[in-house]
Amino acid sequence: MPADSSLTMESFHLIDDSTRAEVTAIDDEIQGIKDQIIELEIRQAELEDLRQSILSQAASSLPKAPAPVAKNYDNEDFEWSNQLKRLAKDHWGITQWRDKQLSVMNASLDNRDTFVLMPTVFFRHVSPADDFIKVEESRSAISFQHY
Repeated sequence: MPADSSLTMESFHLIDDSTRAEVTAIDDEIQGIKDQIIELEIRQAELEDLRQSILSQAASSLPKAPAPVAKNYDNEDFEWSNQLKRLAKDHWGITQWRDKQLSVMNASLDNRDTFVLMPTVFFRHVSPADDFIKVEESRSAISFQHY
């Protein structure tokens, strides 16, 4: 007898044989469908595992793309290097860079995103706040501006 039927077990036996047989056949078909659903869900899980395994094997056999080569910014081989050195000497009177200064300036002038955290001397700014420098690059010139 179906669980969701409004008939009780006693009243189910009171209905005629043909109705009872029809309800039993429907219940059997419903149970068969539920069994098929379970079998299909199991088969679906097996196929998904097989698919993932095949894709993983295929991906592992693909040639590896070479890692992008990092650019070395710690040198004076860039098109702006001579002008940068000249402007640093003219503006600050310096002829040598502190650790990582050249790398940071080259990366910035190469339009790379940079985040820089550097130590300062005696808790002072490397340059006064009113001498904040902006490096502007144009096609042929780099200029320092005071703000």
